[in-house]
Amino acid sequence: MDTKKHLHGLNQAQKEAVLHTEGPLLIIAGAGAGKTKTITHRIAHLIERGIPGSSILAVTFTNKAAGEMQGRVRALLGNRGGFPLVATFHSLGVRLLREFHKEAGVERGFSIWDRDDSLRAVKQELKRLETEEWTPRQILGDISREKGGGRSLREYRELAGTRREQAVALVWERYEQVLTAESGLDFDDLIIRTLSLLKNSPKVLTLLQNRWHYITVDEYQDTSAAQYELIKLLSGERANLCVVGDLDQCIYTWRQAEIENLLSFERVFPNAKVVRLEQNYRSTRTILAAANAVIEKNRNRIPKTLFTEGETGDPITVHAALDERYEAWFVAEQASAACPHMRSPSSTERTRSRAFSKRRSSTPGCRTAY
Repeated sequence: MDTKKHLHGLNQAQKEAVLHTEGPLLIIAGAGAGKTKTITHRIAHLIERGIPGSSILAVTFTNKAAGEMQGRVRALLGNRGGFPLVATFHSLGVRLLREFHKEAGVERGFSIWDRDDSLRAVKQELKRLETEEWTPRQILGDISREKGGGRSLREYRELAGTRREQAVALVWERYEQVLTAESGLDFDDLIIRTLSLLKNSPKVLTLLQNRWHYITVDEYQDTSAAQYELIKLLSGERANLCVVGDLDQCIYTWRQAEIENLLSFERVFPNAKVVRLEQNYRSTRTILAAANAVIEKNRNRIPKTLFTEGETGDPITVHAALDERYEAWFVAEQASAACPHMRSPSSTERTRSRAFSKRRSSTPGCRTAY
């Protein structure tokens, strides 16, 4: 067996990550540093070593990312079969709740509510309370935040002190009653109910820990407290857990992402190997120098410095725009000029953009670097 088959085309740091197969692994992956390539080659390498694909679980955040990862793994393995499970957190929750619906206390054919469904239900409950002090979006946001943080309705109700918190608790209770009556689960339930399943059913937890011996989590910096606990439980004592992330690319703090999950990884897993992917394959040296200068000022980050062996590139210029709309016009014009095959802005669009540019001289604006 050629165990080095999937090392071809990788740089030294990527090879280190691929070859570390046992025990916890933290991959700090800078933007454009070949993160997905590293993950997929590592999974393929595990299977080439004789690990059954059914023993491998890879989790990410979007269907697009999961599809791309799965496609790349299949391309690397060819027709040999035995592919791993590649899923989003939510699709993994759906799969487990349907498989173990009795233990989870849900209907096997439960419906999945999207945000519009949830907003309609919350709006109806606010009408019953005859209050317009808060919008359905605000109240649902509070409920979602608490669910994402792993707090139950009972725990929240006990601590509710302000009028808004008491209103949230009341709406939340009625909202859950409606979900139950309609055999529905919202997106937050797909995570929190799965976590509850693992906590309350040692039999199911043991079965899943024996099913998946190797777990990979992409975009780890965007995991919530509930998602973190879910993955930690699944990894069990083997702790063959590979997490990939970059605090500099955290974009979901508004959706309960806990950057501490990444910052504390080495404390939680003291024997973890850390690999930094710092070679960028996407940007010029000029762009990386500017990005490094800005990012290094961030607090609560794991240090890394992106570099490239590519060209220096054009110098960075700054354009002032009043708001994001006219910023977009400017970017579109620049892209059109750089790429002739793109549709050029119409004469009307150009006139509007130029007219605005004249007005902006007397108005404070944002700055766009490109």
